[in-house]
Amino acid sequence: MTNPQLYAEKATLEGRVRTLIRLNTDAVLALHQAISNSEEGAIRERLYALKQRNERHTFELYTLLRHRGKNPYVITSTLPRTCLIEGLTYAKANTGMLGTLLTLAACKALTCRRYQETDTRYFTCVEQAMLASHHKDENEDLAYIVNTLKKKLGIEAR
Repeated sequence: MTNPQLYAEKATLEGRVRTLIRLNTDAVLALHQAISNSEEGAIRERLYALKQRNERHTFELYTLLRHRGKNPYVITSTLPRTCLIEGLTYAKANTGMLGTLLTLAACKALTCRRYQETDTRYFTCVEQAMLASHHKDENEDLAYIVNTLKKKLGIEAR
């Protein structure tokens, strides 16, 4: 692999990490809205825990970029889907808990896909473990949100 190819791949990886930061930030905003719309204490507490976990993920991803000598606060491109999620979050906020959970499920599904697509071969073992842990957390969050949606809609959750 030539130096330009290596540089391009590393730049793409840094872009992926920035995308994960953006998606986690969007999830925090969506979770904040879901917490505000939640009428049930148990769901509200669980959503608050998910929000804290996404805030931690965001901080760890910022730290990963900082350790690589990059400015994590520079978002070089805006992923159109994250803008869509942001817009949906605000639009669905007026439809109550159900609409917010639907938006949150879409956000989490996209985040899971982005973690899965992230090529980690240029990351250290510690960074790879962190990204794998984040991916596992996102899958658990998505499963919880989908099961909560099923219960709210009266569909038997598995």
